[in-house]
Amino acid sequence: MKLVTARISRSHYDEIKEAFEKFGAEGLAPRLTDILCQRDTGYILGGRLNRKHIEQHVGSFSDHAVFLCGPAGFMASMEEILIAMGVAAAQIRRERFTAGVADSADRAHVTYTVVFAKSGRKVAALSTEPLLNIAEINGIDIPYNCRVGQCGTCATRVLDGEVEMETEEGLTPALRSKGYRLMCVGVARGNVILQA
Repeated sequence: MKLVTARISRSHYDEIKEAFEKFGAEGLAPRLTDILCQRDTGYILGGRLNRKHIEQHVGSFSDHAVFLCGPAGFMASMEEILIAMGVAAAQIRRERFTAGVADSADRAHVTYTVVFAKSGRKVAALSTEPLLNIAEINGIDIPYNCRVGQCGTCATRVLDGEVEMETEEGLTPALRSKGYRLMCVGVARGNVILQA
């Protein structure tokens, strides 16, 4: 197993390394290559990540999934490069640094009731606020690993009501069919009951 991370800062390296070492403990023989992409002492690459860097440090993507996470401009650039290198769009998964429904500015700020079934809590929620934020504000634990390359961790089952997501990237069709939604990009579209 090979993991290549390309980052513009030193943040989260310890978490990435620790998560990857767990794969090794499970006998998967991982190899971690970490590429730092800014001009600074100790950084491997100077400037922006480009096709040459990817080819040099990664090589072929013929049977690998690719996970992109970061600002919109970076992800658009990387996706364009990867597709030009022959990576199928189906191999590319995306996670954004920001959450919230894209057209929330056009939506009315309506307040709904969100029931967190496991926690036994009932709270008021704005129709424009991601449900993960609402859970955090109210001290309700919904696991998440945004920015650490584990998109989909916040998938939570909707027991009743409608949750609209800005994107479904990170949510498998199997989970979606069982009523799960991503809380980091999900907003209530009425009163909802969540299994959290």
